Amino acid sequence: MEMSAVRPRSARVAGPLTAAALLSTPVFLWAIVRPQLSGPGLYDHDGHLPTILTHLIGGSIMLLAGAIALRIGITRRWMGWHKRAGYTYLAAGAAAALSGIVASFGTPHAIGLSTFTLGLVWLAAAALALRAVLNRRFDQHRAWMIRSYTVAWASIIFRLWTHLLPASWQFPPTDMLWTSWVMPLFLAEVLLQWKAGAAVSKARESSTTLAQATA
Repeated sequence: MEMSAVRPRSARVAGPLTAAALLSTPVFLWAIVRPQLSGPGLYDHDGHLPTILTHLIGGSIMLLAGAIALRIGITRRWMGWHKRAGYTYLAAGAAAALSGIVASFGTPHAIGLSTFTLGLVWLAAAALALRAVLNRRFDQHRAWMIRSYTVAWASIIFRLWTHLLPASWQFPPTDMLWTSWVMPLFLAEVLLQWKAGAAVSKARESSTTLAQATA
């Protein structure tokens, strides 16, 4: 077990973020898996049940493994399990994304286009995260994993929106589905890039200028 110190800001957000991430799995099981595998929902998938099962099981494992990897990544504790959780997240997520892409061809055009694009975006973010960590670019790995996990929450956000918000907040399903992953990804990107536009300290500015002059 690796017990490196937790940074103060990370320590403050580790608990709430991990709790929300862990809660996403039972929400996914209740709001998405249960209706699809019981009663009329099961008959709706006659002929492509293996694809749907792959998507649902892969999505459930992906969310749980992602929550564990997130917790370890923030706290920097139990780092020996971070790699295992990360690879589990990527493998299960790839299965969920690919099966979702296949299933999107059997849905109405506008809805299918959103789920197809969602699957491609997740695969791209996950692939870039894997490439970064294999090249030991850990900052880039962290950023792409955050993007990937943000996109993975799209189905949770969509179901919470449709189940919990009042009728005045309900819109055409196509619009809601796009918004459920485009807006969170936009907000995550703003947060990821926020420091890039921050004021540069005098010491850092001097060292950067010196490095450029001697290059």
